[in-house]
Amino acid sequence: MSDLIPVKLLSCSLAVVLMGSLISYLHGIGLFVFAPNLLAIGVGVIGYSFLRKKADFILKNSFSMACTAVFLILLTLFTQGLDSVHRWLPLGSMRLNVSMILTPLVLFHVHEEGSLRSFVLALILSCLFVLQPDAGQASAFAFAMGVICYFCHELNRPKRQGSMALIAVLTIAAWMRPDALLPVAHVERIFHLAYEQGLLLFLSAIASIGLLFYPFFDRDSRKDDSPRFTLLITFVAYFVGCFVVTEIGYFPVPVIGAGASPVLGWFLMLGILHSKCKKIESVNKYDW
Repeated sequence: MSDLIPVKLLSCSLAVVLMGSLISYLHGIGLFVFAPNLLAIGVGVIGYSFLRKKADFILKNSFSMACTAVFLILLTLFTQGLDSVHRWLPLGSMRLNVSMILTPLVLFHVHEEGSLRSFVLALILSCLFVLQPDAGQASAFAFAMGVICYFCHELNRPKRQGSMALIAVLTIAAWMRPDALLPVAHVERIFHLAYEQGLLLFLSAIASIGLLFYPFFDRDSRKDDSPRFTLLITFVAYFVGCFVVTEIGYFPVPVIGAGASPVLGWFLMLGILHSKCKKIESVNKYDW
């Protein structure tokens, strides 16, 4: 892959954030609300470059990273929430939605290991989504886990099917716990704001989202002769799920909506995926 990929990621993410800023500005919302997005882009580019140089470390330590992710998401339950909703960890004046940043680490570990302990970790994460509650992340995670369960043959079929059934039940349980939070227009309803400004702006906003998916389909990760392609499908399924749930409930619209967390999660997914593409694996655990 080209060394210019960080520049491509910077360009794609910045274009989408600017689109969100324009939509909000036309509704009289101050541009400062997108400052966290811009900060996250800077951090994301640096983090992406670091992950690309640490491919071996990421592959060898997927379990410890996934456990750290689950632990940090667990910590949100012990912070002061909003209307009994606990999804954030404070970072200075900002609050980070940890699930939207770190859930890809758990997906990556389950994809890589495909063992019973990895599926147990996935079940624990689904339980945390119920406790927070966060039906949006629970659904996107379940969608991606469905992809893994379909392709991963490391764990026998009954255990995979049982794990997926439990995750599905937990996802339904998360939807049975609706939160009372009111939507913030420039965070959760950005597409609706665009539509109110006219069909052209709405279609432009939809089209801009394609820029977020473009980097996933680089020439290496889209090769269908290795597990890299399955990881690509897994991350895309999760990311698509993050968008779909915003039209079902009040959940943050990734990147084009105001908020740093989805931006960081996007860079993390791409960093992991492109690091995976650097590593040629000798054992294929997937049956095509």
